[in-house]
Amino acid sequence: MPVLTPRRALTSLIIIGAAISSCPPAVAGPLGGTAHAVTGAGSAPSTTSLAAGSASSAVAAAFLRQAGLAARRSQRATRVPASVTLAQAILESGWGQSRLAVIDRNYFGIKCSPTGDYGPYATGCHRHPTTECDSRRCRRTTALFRAYRSPVDSFKDHGRFLASSARYRAAFAHTADPDRFARKIAKAGYATDPGYPAKLIKLMRTYDLYRYDR
Repeated sequence: MPVLTPRRALTSLIIIGAAISSCPPAVAGPLGGTAHAVTGAGSAPSTTSLAAGSASSAVAAAFLRQAGLAARRSQRATRVPASVTLAQAILESGWGQSRLAVIDRNYFGIKCSPTGDYGPYATGCHRHPTTECDSRRCRRTTALFRAYRSPVDSFKDHGRFLASSARYRAAFAHTADPDRFARKIAKAGYATDPGYPAKLIKLMRTYDLYRYDR
């Protein structure tokens, strides 16, 4: 995983911002992307491969300023709380600095399906290292993840996946309660990391991501 200095990270985020800003406003489509090992259109990581940790104030502000636009568009199109989308993007991509985010613009760790399908927004599949957990232990392995033309397409795919999957339908009864929404998608199998919902909620509270829901 390449380690980006704050200057390089900000440069990457400026590029992301340009892509988001040039994207026309969403009217009636999803805007984000992640899932777990499911059949059909795609699947996401069974656990996060990167610890988001904390970011410098400059990197965090730049990331949220740009990703916040995409998360809000996703919320309008799919009803996925923007705060949850942002927390997942931070956790899965390490503030946009993970190898998967830098190389393939994949901010949510969405995998290709077992049959190689990569859905309507990705451009293909690339193999990356990841961590998978079961009830006994976690182990390092590799998996095929979706590659995107732009970060915007990654956000679109995330929203589409959650909103279109019957697996996560119960979570949409709690779109006004982001913490509960996060717990529900985790319980439905979004990630095998048992601490996944707690990590999302900690990020939402630490950085007041709830303000993006308004």
